Amino acid sequence: MATYFVRMSNGYKGQGAKRRDYIAREKSFSSKKIRQELVASEDFNLPSWAGNSREFFEAADKYERNNGIVFRQMIIALPCELSHEENIDIARNIVKKIVGNTKAGTWAIHSKPAFTTNDENIHMHLMFSDRIQDPNISEKPKELYFRRYNQKNPEKGGYLKDISLNVGHRKNPLMNQIREQIADAINEGYAKTGIDIRISGKTLEAQKAEAISENDLDKAELLDRKPFRHIEQNHWRKMQKIFEESTAIDHSKPIPIQLNNEHWDIFKRVIDFDINTAEELLNRLEYQFKKSKYKANKLKKAAKAALIETEEFITGTDLIKVINDIETKSNIRINNNTAYVNLYNNIYANKEIRSFMAMNFVTRGRVKKLKKAKNNLESYISKKKHLKNENILTPNEEHRLNLLIRATQEQIKYLEDQILSIKNKPVAKKRYDYFLARLKKSMTVAREKATKKYEEAKIFKLLKKETQELKSNISNTNEQIPEPKILKLIQEINFKEPQKAIEKIIQIKNLIPEEFQKQKEKAQNQNIKNEEHKKAVQRQDKER
Repeated sequence: MATYFVRMSNGYKGQGAKRRDYIAREKSFSSKKIRQELVASEDFNLPSWAGNSREFFEAADKYERNNGIVFRQMIIALPCELSHEENIDIARNIVKKIVGNTKAGTWAIHSKPAFTTNDENIHMHLMFSDRIQDPNISEKPKELYFRRYNQKNPEKGGYLKDISLNVGHRKNPLMNQIREQIADAINEGYAKTGIDIRISGKTLEAQKAEAISENDLDKAELLDRKPFRHIEQNHWRKMQKIFEESTAIDHSKPIPIQLNNEHWDIFKRVIDFDINTAEELLNRLEYQFKKSKYKANKLKKAAKAALIETEEFITGTDLIKVINDIETKSNIRINNNTAYVNLYNNIYANKEIRSFMAMNFVTRGRVKKLKKAKNNLESYISKKKHLKNENILTPNEEHRLNLLIRATQEQIKYLEDQILSIKNKPVAKKRYDYFLARLKKSMTVAREKATKKYEEAKIFKLLKKETQELKSNISNTNEQIPEPKILKLIQEINFKEPQKAIEKIIQIKNLIPEEFQKQKEKAQNQNIKNEEHKKAVQRQDKER
């Protein structure tokens, strides 16, 4: 099973040509680094007067009415299991299903290494105009194409706009249809290549209900999550930079970012930078862990179904490998749960941060800007002092730093005045109360989750301790242990029920000495029989 996302946004007058350059990686977006992310791009349904999509959106920027929507943009994740050529076919199919042949636009596929996984982050940008080209009338020139539609005399006005996506597009029922169409296009791509993966355009809640009705509890657990939220591109890049400069990211591991106490200071830097980005990062990492566990459970069930119990043996070395896997999974659960508890403590349980979040909401981001400006001022003053102490402060550098200090001080004064003005307005208290009510609701859910994860982490720590004791009871040698009884207990270990998993480990721990002793007695008996047989043969030889 795969997951995908689609996000839609609107573009307004003056934004069309620049956005088109961005997705086509042209003009100011054509540096070698970002140009290499472009897999393919293609224009569609352009009028004859537009040589390419840039000319089309330049005209839209010029002739569309003020504050008018110039384009719709959708960002659609594509399957990383398929080749670029196969994803190009899917992109064309998506355009055919969603846009049809009456709206002009362009699409591009970008690909780059994913940040939170080891997969390829391949996605499609779809950009199109709402103007519906009428095949029953002659083509309109660019000066007329984007004018208001004239219902009485369609020839005199611009093309009619499709306004079906205008109102509340996030909750618009049409978006459900679009998601289904995208899912159909991607599934058709999977089917053509013979890959047994299918995705759904339904909501997470609907998919989870289906999984429960089919008694697929592993799949239901995977789908029990928050939908991914959009993170601003500059925030995402800043967060990437924070992790890439640290040791907290390792792409040689199945999940590159391991959130544990050792790396907590790195994650806290992300919280200090932007709380929403930090929370969304944790949401995505938690999903990657659940996805990894879901795949492991599928493999485990397949292996169990294929297992034919025999009187074969398992060596101590092999058994330790199995136990190490259980210990590793316990560690992941401990780290994941601890990270969430730390996040809760640093966001919801921290009065200072709660107050900062509330005031930032009331002042529409000015408190955050003020904090950043104060940090910048401190940095400029510190740098000037350092250079002066080292006798390497040149007149030009001193002049530049003085200008920056003066400008930042003016910015701080301006922001402080604005914040004071907003605080004194009656609407400030309403906004403050509204935010606290919303935060209180979020806190209740987060507190319950944090408490549950804290208790779960304690149980997994105990499970880890028992597995470590079990390892100490096994000699890391080729000494053989009868496999079926022990393997059966290992297969019964379920991480959804960690307390029962501990009981299974204790049973194995108690069983190991008994099995070793049985094997030792069996070997001794066999040696005695061999010795008796040898003596009997020797007696027969003497008698002859």
